[in-house]
Amino acid sequence: MTEHEAQIIDASKAQTVNDGLQNLVTSMGVDGRDPSIANIYVTKTFDQNALDTVYQNWLMKKCVDIPVDDAFRKDRFVITGDGDTDNVKRFYDLESTLGVKAKFVEAAKLGRLYGGAVIILGTSDLDWKDPIKETSAVTHLVVLGRYEIDSVILNTANLVSPNYRAPEYYKIGSNAIHYTRVIQFDGDRLPFKRYQANANWHGSIVQRLNDAIEPAQSVIQNCATLVNQLSTDVFKTPGFFAKLASLGEESAMIKRFQTAAYMRSNLNMMVLDSEEEYVRLAATLTGLPETMFAFMRVVSGAADIPETRLFGDSASGLNATGQGDQRNYYDHVAADQNTVYAPRYVLLDPLLCRAIWGGVPEGFRSQFEPLWQMSDNERADVELKRAQRDNIYLTAEVTTPAIVARQLQEDETYTAIDEEYIDALESYKETAPAAPALERV
Repeated sequence: MTEHEAQIIDASKAQTVNDGLQNLVTSMGVDGRDPSIANIYVTKTFDQNALDTVYQNWLMKKCVDIPVDDAFRKDRFVITGDGDTDNVKRFYDLESTLGVKAKFVEAAKLGRLYGGAVIILGTSDLDWKDPIKETSAVTHLVVLGRYEIDSVILNTANLVSPNYRAPEYYKIGSNAIHYTRVIQFDGDRLPFKRYQANANWHGSIVQRLNDAIEPAQSVIQNCATLVNQLSTDVFKTPGFFAKLASLGEESAMIKRFQTAAYMRSNLNMMVLDSEEEYVRLAATLTGLPETMFAFMRVVSGAADIPETRLFGDSASGLNATGQGDQRNYYDHVAADQNTVYAPRYVLLDPLLCRAIWGGVPEGFRSQFEPLWQMSDNERADVELKRAQRDNIYLTAEVTTPAIVARQLQEDETYTAIDEEYIDALESYKETAPAAPALERV
């Protein structure tokens, strides 16, 4: 053991032990010897102008927009306990008139880009500084990004309030808007202290995506530069440096090379002096595509978007279809639908219901249509397997035709199956004559 290593061990015994891997032989993790000891995490800040500028980049725009577009790609549908289809249609019409879906998409994208955005529920009553009333009728929706709101006042005093440590008022100029009249969308959620330091807003996803997108964009540009420099012309001219040193020779040499380049480009020929040589060196692109897609893969991971969706690229690997990645991604989007967007619809739906039914009807709920849908072949295969299962259970008298018919009705396999048909099957089972007993001969 060297004297330096002994000093390090003695010093480590005298200090509090911290978690971390160290290797005294390679100096990995050892203060003063490992350069990575100086690595620290820093926060990159983007103002509105920088965020607006970086949003124009095609890759950043796709990373911001795609998860929102996919979350709202399918419509949501509402269900009521009484099956009132006429009023449900009126509910959809009111949503369409207010442009609810488009407003949610816009606010969600601005929230991801800026770290926060809101939808203000415009109502017929003008006392917006007061909590929204049961009699308030929604007349319009207004989408604002965080930079269009002057300040946010938090509730840090009332511990029992449902909005404790959350906004109490949003101020726009001299107007204060109560939080019950606002639906807020966030970007990357921050710890509370950092949230307060950020003017009571959460963080933009640009801050975490930029570390992956900036190097990838640089690699793409460098690859494009290399493509433009696939070949290099080399002139071998006798006494080149001596001619450069001579007075007046420099301009003559430059004119000579310009003439040669003109003749090669426009006349497709090259004229050389007897002592000159011309060589064309070709570069290779070996490894460039792999390098570029390696950086793209990092962007895909940072954005939580599969490559097949982000870049429109086919899945790589033997027998790879990309369906596994796509399913995982759809599960992630479905989780956002349930945990991020559905609670925000809950703030708006009671107001819409009161406009249609006069109140929230019993059994009212809404849900998004599934993003992943089976193909016709997959659906036919599932139906065949279910039919085989039902036939086995019917033969073993484990189930009845009425039970199978009810399941087919719930699965909407056959629209002609109704309650009357199922009741008829059940009645037939009850009145059917018993099979005669077999006598042993």
